Amino acid sequence: MQNIIEIIEKNNRLSLVKEYEPIVCGNTNYYIKFSFGEDWEKCVSKTAFFVVEGKKIPVAFEGDTCNIPAMPNMSSFLVFLVAASDDNAILSSTPIKLNLERNPSMDKLKKTDPFKSYYAALLGAINKVESGKIKVAEVEFAKNSEKSKEAEFATISEKSNSQVSKFGDEEIEGIKYFRNKILIDGKSVACQGDISNPNLLINGNFIINQRGGTIYSTVNKYTVDRWKLVNGTLEVKTNGILLNGTITQTFENSPTGELTASVDRSNGEVDASYENGVFTISAQNVLIGWAKLEVGNVATLFCPKSVEVENLDCKRYYVSIGKNGWEIFGNGVNSSTTKSTILILLPVEMRVRPTFSYSGNFRLLLGGSAPSVSKLENDGYASSPRVMCIDATSTGLSTSNAASILGANNSNAKLMFDAEIY
Repeated sequence: MQNIIEIIEKNNRLSLVKEYEPIVCGNTNYYIKFSFGEDWEKCVSKTAFFVVEGKKIPVAFEGDTCNIPAMPNMSSFLVFLVAASDDNAILSSTPIKLNLERNPSMDKLKKTDPFKSYYAALLGAINKVESGKIKVAEVEFAKNSEKSKEAEFATISEKSNSQVSKFGDEEIEGIKYFRNKILIDGKSVACQGDISNPNLLINGNFIINQRGGTIYSTVNKYTVDRWKLVNGTLEVKTNGILLNGTITQTFENSPTGELTASVDRSNGEVDASYENGVFTISAQNVLIGWAKLEVGNVATLFCPKSVEVENLDCKRYYVSIGKNGWEIFGNGVNSSTTKSTILILLPVEMRVRPTFSYSGNFRLLLGGSAPSVSKLENDGYASSPRVMCIDATSTGLSTSNAASILGANNSNAKLMFDAEIY
């Protein structure tokens, strides 16, 4: 007999619908039935994570229901949800605590690890790099004890001290790697999470684009943040970039050792490699969703950083400040009748003291007047990776009076600070 516990999700929070019968440790006939809000209902992949004794156990969904794994003798556990939508947005819920009832008969049993998960099964499958290929060897899966025949998981070719992975949606004897999730026998068993190594690249999914372009074609110039165009063109799309040429990302501190490069592409061939501190992607009119460089000889899942974290990482190298309207950029003092010296606090401490450029029209706010600015330039005297000092040239200024610089109600009024690696 199945014992059903009903939980409702609302605004990413989980709560009980009603009281439930005690969950007896060591049993597997307990299930959780979830009621989802609109955002979660349309997600293509959902995974429940049970947190027990510091371990996270992923469990696949059957519709809106998932099985509670057998628990050791303890008083409670946590469960939370992770889901992926069609556009690769990642949702996660707050955890909910569920209580357990001890099972006296378990006290006499030798303690074993009941948490062999699909993650462990998949990691065990990728047993070695052999003859330039990662193989899926004979593995007993936790769910049905079936064994997988040896099959190709991803092709790897060596290029100097780098490795190159080229793979899309690969079907391997019931296992399918598909973008951000793993399917076994057609059922989602993992989304993001424990088997994803950190991405050493910044802006790996190209979502930060402070320069604001839609098509980049100037060679040896930066495009979307941290990616420099070597040749060809790069076009910004809602789900990645359309690359017809070559782009690179140069590391400030070059990673060493065994490394693996991988990319997500919708069509065509992509070359992705790393050598001497430079990650390179080359393609001919291919839509690329993300790129990844990671430690080790296995290409693991791509797990995107939050936009907020990615944005801060990018701003160490490049900062663009400016919005529509009368935005105040900084404050200072008139150093002469034609020049005002302005201090601008940068949003992060940049990699080095940046170079400065600007676009659009500006004015000086002097209290009773707002004269136009004819030129902005880097003063350099008090500039640092955290604070920039710029001189604004204007007319009719009163020496030693306070001044602020603001955009002249101009959408193009922007200040750009560049600490990129060239």
